[in-house]
Amino acid sequence: MIGLTLARIVIETQTPLAIHSGLREDGFDTQLARDANGLPYIPGTSIAGVWLHLAKQHLQSKVNTDEWFGSIKQRSLLKISNGVLIDSKGKLVKGLILPSKIKDDTLLNRLAQASPHHRERVAINDRGVAEGKAKYDQILLPKGIRFCVDIRVESQQLNTDEWQQLLSLWHSRLFALGADTRNGLGQIKVIGVQQTHIDLSDLSGTHPTDKISDFFASPLPTTHTLSQQETPLIELQLEVDGYWRFGRGATPLNQSDHDAAMLSYSEPSVTWQNGTPSWQVPKPVLCGSAIKGILAHRTAFHYNRITARFAETLADATHQQWQARPNKLADLFGAIEDDQVPLKKDSPPKAGRLIVEDSPIEYKPEQVTVRYHNSIDRFTGGVRRGALFSEELLYEPTITIRIWLLGDEQLDHKLLQAFEATINDLTNGLLPLGAGAGRGTSLIKPSGGFAKGTLAHLSLESGQ
Repeated sequence: MIGLTLARIVIETQTPLAIHSGLREDGFDTQLARDANGLPYIPGTSIAGVWLHLAKQHLQSKVNTDEWFGSIKQRSLLKISNGVLIDSKGKLVKGLILPSKIKDDTLLNRLAQASPHHRERVAINDRGVAEGKAKYDQILLPKGIRFCVDIRVESQQLNTDEWQQLLSLWHSRLFALGADTRNGLGQIKVIGVQQTHIDLSDLSGTHPTDKISDFFASPLPTTHTLSQQETPLIELQLEVDGYWRFGRGATPLNQSDHDAAMLSYSEPSVTWQNGTPSWQVPKPVLCGSAIKGILAHRTAFHYNRITARFAETLADATHQQWQARPNKLADLFGAIEDDQVPLKKDSPPKAGRLIVEDSPIEYKPEQVTVRYHNSIDRFTGGVRRGALFSEELLYEPTITIRIWLLGDEQLDHKLLQAFEATINDLTNGLLPLGAGAGRGTSLIKPSGGFAKGTLAHLSLESGQ
């Protein structure tokens, strides 16, 4: 008996998605992967790569990954389609469609633009300015976009236990697609799963080809029974002490007549209700990459303190040496090869193990205000030319921090001490999250501290 198992999975982006083609749009540093209609899609190879990686990491002893995903010696049982967009009517965008249909669709019309949304990215050095070659932008798909993925498994005897375990990985928080998944991008949620098994040798009754056609003609699934219990390494609910702002936005959050020159960063999103999507007004968000950068800088400070690497010992060091992180930090935050600061032979480039999620900012409309600044000319007593400006601020919003740790390998004890001290600074109100900390904004209210030794089980010394 030859059986064919079909599965259709509908997913929704929970954070912006960066699926790039490797090329560049005019005026931008990246370009989204697009199909023949000029619409974004998720390549099946990207899906297969993430799925295989998680299967090897979590199901290595339970599932034969070579049989399911293939190897040099055998072909894969799984046939995975590209992730195809779902339009504003809840239908798949399959095959070539007329440009007029894209133009008339409120969802597709915006996604067909060169940049549906983008984020500015920058790495800050020890002097508080951008590092060389570290200022760039990313074109992204907004939160709330839905895709459909079709999977086929042709086998004479399907191992249903292994198949269900593989499917359950789609519901894992670690199943993230695209670039910068460790900085909060690419998080997905499974909306629905539909599957069926067809006996291709059974020609009595409905023909197998008709059963296949009926399966793909049925409405898209909206429910599923997948389960995956996971908890983050750290989850903190923080409240800002006073006013807060982050980044440089383009959309004002206040509805008053007071225009501000400096706006908080905000992002558009899509929400679905009864199968119909709608664009939401941009809402402020603290990007995971920003949180991660703040944590990395403070962790480097504490690691240098713990290892007695003080400024006095670097009097003759070059600027590149001053801004270089301790190599041990690569175990948590990753490291890249830099032309100016080559890595040591014992610490090659590597991906970080921390996943820091984006943090949506919770606030009320009446908490938005505009503050004015100026600089006084000491000679005339008047305002200096070009030094009068305003900024839009949020009053005491709430920030939720979620951090995940990849892998089971234990970490250096001093590195964990430094990271614990950093989280403790954050909960004690000693580490600002946002812009304008030098003039009293973006400070965090103390919330009780982070218990010492909370991460001790991750230390290399705990296993000795």
